[in-house]
Amino acid sequence: GHDASKCGTIEERTKNVREWFETVCKVDANMMGKVEAAMAEWKEQGSPEEQKKYLAKRIQQFQDELSLTMGVHCMIFHGHHSNSMDEGIEVGTSETAPKLQTLKFKQHQSGCKVCDRLDPVLNADDEDDKVSRHKGEKAKMEKDSLGALILPPYSSSSLPGQKDAIQQIIHKAYIKYTNNLHACVPWKLLINALEFIGEDCLPDHLDKFPDPSKLVGSQVQLIWDLWLACQAKGEPMVVFTGCKKGDLKAEVEGKRGRHQKGKKKEYGGDHPGASPGVDQGHIDPQSPAAHASDKKTQVTFLQTLSKAKTYQDLVLPSSTMITKPCPEHQLTLESCFSWQWELPYLPSKFHNLQSLKATL
Repeated sequence: GHDASKCGTIEERTKNVREWFETVCKVDANMMGKVEAAMAEWKEQGSPEEQKKYLAKRIQQFQDELSLTMGVHCMIFHGHHSNSMDEGIEVGTSETAPKLQTLKFKQHQSGCKVCDRLDPVLNADDEDDKVSRHKGEKAKMEKDSLGALILPPYSSSSLPGQKDAIQQIIHKAYIKYTNNLHACVPWKLLINALEFIGEDCLPDHLDKFPDPSKLVGSQVQLIWDLWLACQAKGEPMVVFTGCKKGDLKAEVEGKRGRHQKGKKKEYGGDHPGASPGVDQGHIDPQSPAAHASDKKTQVTFLQTLSKAKTYQDLVLPSSTMITKPCPEHQLTLESCFSWQWELPYLPSKFHNLQSLKATL
């Protein structure tokens, strides 16, 4: 569809009407024969009295149908014999602007144009947001020595390719977080709950992350610039802080183990304090234990957990605090407070102040 208020679209709108009329003539020759016969009869005998009586109403209905199905601005000059005592000729004009001029045409596989009134509106005012001719373009992305995807320059691909690159990067980050190669990114959760992604992974004005296929050119540009800056600093472009329930590899394996009847898991007895199912020889790179080699490394890691000013003010003083070991004593808790965490460390989302508050 095209905006009837813009004079530059008159040629395209007229072309649409002409193509529709020619298609109708080819598809339904019998109907067009009836129309031509009625035209010849009306020219010879005049229009029926009922048509004359309700002429204005029928013209209005016809124009409303054109405005809805064609998205065109229509003006009709009409005249007929008057039923008044003067027996003269009544003439007039009828004009209406299309009510839904933004509706677009859909092409059927047979070549006929299908006018779908319930089709979503396509706003093509923004040059970058128009439907690209390279629809479905896939971005070819290289990997660094660690296997992470490298974001190419912004001008290296068109808008569909840029959207696909964003989708690949997010999918790769989600697989890394869940440690599950079969996990799919829950786009609906990212839209409704931003706590699944780190706060520094999106531009300031974008408070939710839509499906990359729904992004417009202006949004892609902002995301691209931010991620290129992170890439230049050696920081990850996307960091997940949560995932959909059941996507973690540990949850998948646990569910698979529950379905295996007659089989019990065997755990080694070399580490009495170890949690069941946890590999003691492997330390997750996101855990604090992986950054405890020296005091400087600890401080650097703690500073990356949150950008909140109150938190940053506590990091440096805490590194110089003198701690004294205190004897451990057994705490007696009520039964309602007993809980157990199977992993050797808390998840990374507890390191974020906002995520922690939301969890509590």
